[in-house]
Amino acid sequence: MSISPGSRLGPYEILAPLEAARLRAKKSQVERFEKGVGTTSTRRLVVFTACVVGLLVAGPAVAQHGVKRTVLNQADLSGAPGMEIASSIVEF
Repeated sequence: MSISPGSRLGPYEILAPLEAARLRAKKSQVERFEKGVGTTSTRRLVVFTACVVGLLVAGPAVAQHGVKRTVLNQADLSGAPGMEIASSIVEF
């Protein structure tokens, strides 16, 4: 499309090249999605998130092995059968 001096363009004739560029960009995005180009980053994010959650769950489970609890004082509660109170120290 060439514009000669003195010619008047309507609003749709001015926007036509912009609309064509937008449609080309949209078509490119659709083609990339159909090929699966954008899904690899999503897959990597899911795998990374699963690994982080696994480490957060497994960490405290391993740490429980070295926990030591020492009871300092222990007494029965009056008026509550089968219940007692204890003060203790937990060492990690």
